[in-house]
Amino acid sequence: MLSRQGLTVAVKLEAGNILQASLVVPAKVGDAVWVSIRPERVRISEGDDPQNKIQVQITNITYLGDAVRCILRTPNNEEVVMKLSVTDAERMPRAGQSLHVCLQPKSISVFPQT
Repeated sequence: MLSRQGLTVAVKLEAGNILQASLVVPAKVGDAVWVSIRPERVRISEGDDPQNKIQVQITNITYLGDAVRCILRTPNNEEVVMKLSVTDAERMPRAGQSLHVCLQPKSISVFPQT
């Protein structure tokens, strides 16, 4: 964890991305933490999203009836799961496609690794 301001923290992923997130359990700056992202809150970036933007490649797509689950990989091989409504069909990504996703800080939970 890089910094903390109340319950909002900055964390650095192995790939080097710095994310703004919500601290769930007390931790100190410098602590190793786990990052948990709600799949239904991951969104395809629509241009100049100011924060929490990550480059990914889609490795797998599974249709779940009313939703689609996409398995994404960062350049550093970190896995991110994205769940999209099938009503977003015009924006539906394809396996193998590279894109950017954005994450709202309140959708990312941070827990100490201890």
